[in-house]
Amino acid sequence: MTSNIEVKTHAGGCHCGRVRYTVHGELRPVLICHCYDCMKTIGNSIAATAANKVDTKITGDDLKWYQSSDIAERGFCQNCGAALFYRQHAEETISITAGTLDDASVLSCAGQIYAHQHPGFMPLCAEIDDLDDAYAKRHEQDK
Repeated sequence: MTSNIEVKTHAGGCHCGRVRYTVHGELRPVLICHCYDCMKTIGNSIAATAANKVDTKITGDDLKWYQSSDIAERGFCQNCGAALFYRQHAEETISITAGTLDDASVLSCAGQIYAHQHPGFMPLCAEIDDLDDAYAKRHEQDK
């Protein structure tokens, strides 16, 4: 018996096109992260979705991984500098910067984290839910 469940495919890549990725599966709604580390990687808050690592295929020889903390690394194109990925070693998911998707219109925003670290050079959107407590509880359970 065959399944009628359609697996969604999403594609994206860096600015110069030397790094591409395909996700065969669901994408998590976007979280906007205002943490210090994210701010330092692109100079502003990061809007990121996520997918299962096993559902994500990355192609191209210009992807470089940077060990950004004891628990995680960030992937970027070493040619154009585009910030593409964030992955924690112990997690089964990989975060993907939302703007690198070929069609980001399929995404919705779930909320924001680390808003207390936002530097204030632009206002925060009060309409976006703060998810710090839920995010912290989830990661405490992972330890």
